[in-house]
Formats: sequence, C-alpha cells, structure tokens
Amino acid sequence: MSRYEECLKYILKQEGGYVNNPFDRGGATNYGITQRVYNNYLTKCQLPLRSVAEIDMHEVSTIYQQEYWDKCHCSNIPIPLDLLVMDSAVQHGVNRASRWLQRCVGANQDGSIGDKTIYALHTYVVDKKLQEVINKYLSLRTSFYTQIIKNDPTQQRFEKGWKNRMDHLLKEIGKLNEC
Repeated sequence: MSRYEECLKYILKQEGGYVNNPFDRGGATNYGITQRVYNNYLTKCQLPLRSVAEIDMHEVSTIYQQEYWDKCHCSNIPIPLDLLVMDSAVQHGVNRASRWLQRCVGANQDGSIGDKTIYALHTYVVDKKLQEVINKYLSLRTSFYTQIIKNDPTQQRFEKGWKNRMDHLLKEIGKLNEC
C-alpha cells in the first residue's frame, strides 16, 4: 500500500459518509468531499453534475489524490507530517494547509507548496526539527478552530467533532513517530 493510500484510508475513516447538516458551511458532503469540489471534478471530466451523495470510491480516491495529496506535494513531505497536511487540506482547504506549513518552516506564505517550501521543510527536518514543525502546525490548526467559533458562535456545535478529529490525528501521528 502506498503512503497516499494509507493516508486516504485514515482520512476516510474520520470523514464518514454522506452528511448534509444545514449548519455546516461546507454544505452537503460525502467522504469529506463537498458538493462544490465534486461539481468542479465532474465539470473538469466533462461529466453531468449530480449529487455528491452518489459519488463512487474511484471518484473519491481520484479527487483526494489530485486535489489534496498532489496539490500539497504530500509525497515530498516526511511521515507523519504528510498525513497532517493532507488532512488539513481536506478540512480547511489546500491554501490554508499550505500556508500553515509555510509558516512553520519560515517559507513564503503564498498558499502553494512548491520547491522552495519543500526545500525549507527539508532543511528544517535535517536539523532534527520535524516534531517542532508538527507541533507548530497542530497549534495553528487548533487556533483556527477557536477562531471559527469566536467569529461565528453557531459553529460551536462542531467543536466536539473537531476535537475528536484532532485527538485521533494525534494518536495516529504518535503511532507513526514510533516507527
């Protein structure tokens, strides 16, 4: 199993199936893929639009690989940070996930991971600071959840789910760090 497949398997377990909570700003979602993302995929593939509730697993895997794993260059990111970045991209968008990583390693925060960000990351890691990057990244993500609730108290209903997701992610990162 490739590292992409391992990360996808973990994330899909966290995301679950179809949800259309009227309070969720993402709207209808299936396996963590919003209707908007699915529409973009279908349009790009010149396929008719349909409900994200009808998405199949091949489409799910293709979208995750193209829109999150590849766009964040996760195959060039050390384990377990690759999972953290991909999971963040899925939940918060590629731009924000990329900026968090760039901020953690002192790279230009343009929201697009490229050669300069990967170089900065690997320079950091060479100095044995991978755990420092992971800790900074987790802190930024946790602060973001707090800010969401501060900006819109109606989102507090999702706080427990976000905390559970972060707790599961911390456990998974801990297991991967032991290897």
